[in-house]
Amino acid sequence: ERKDPLAEYHKKRAKNAYDRALFYGLELMGHKAKGFQDVTIDDVKLRKWLEANFEDKEDAQILFWTGYAWLARTSLLRDDNEVLEKIYVAVGLLERSRQLDPEYNHRTASVALASYYGRAKMAGEMDKSKALFDETLKATGGKALSVQFAYATRYFCNMSDEKNFDKFLSDVLAAEDPDPEQRLTNTIAKRRAARWKTRKWKEDNCGF
Repeated sequence: ERKDPLAEYHKKRAKNAYDRALFYGLELMGHKAKGFQDVTIDDVKLRKWLEANFEDKEDAQILFWTGYAWLARTSLLRDDNEVLEKIYVAVGLLERSRQLDPEYNHRTASVALASYYGRAKMAGEMDKSKALFDETLKATGGKALSVQFAYATRYFCNMSDEKNFDKFLSDVLAAEDPDPEQRLTNTIAKRRAARWKTRKWKEDNCGF
């Protein structure tokens, strides 16, 4: 299979960025608790370690950014089974962050987790995805357009629900400036929504 040199270049740049983010994230976590590498071999041990060592609301920030970088890196390297097998680490970090402060960064941890649970039609996980998206959408009041965008492209796309897929993306595109504090992320959501609404993207990604 012939690889696109430009795509490979950008993939390498993204990997380096995520590697760097993880390095600093784990470094900061290590200032508060030791033994992270020892507990990443098991999901249950990891969660117990997180609960025992990260108990303050302020801890949500570093757990979120470390977990978010880990999840993004895994998505980028999803063809690497060794990397993919450790995805539960990202989920554990994000879930603990959400437990400590669900409102942090406009509830982005909830959006990331809802998107993760909606990645495939797995028993029980699609229900978790929908419940989390509904909860987050209600809590943000429609001001965080990344919620509607992710709901459309991660849940409704995988559920083959073209009606709601189109509706949520249309809502994103129709929104003017729902929250000045989120203007950058909302602008990005709008640009991505416009791309996903094209026939080619709908067919390639959702089969509509």
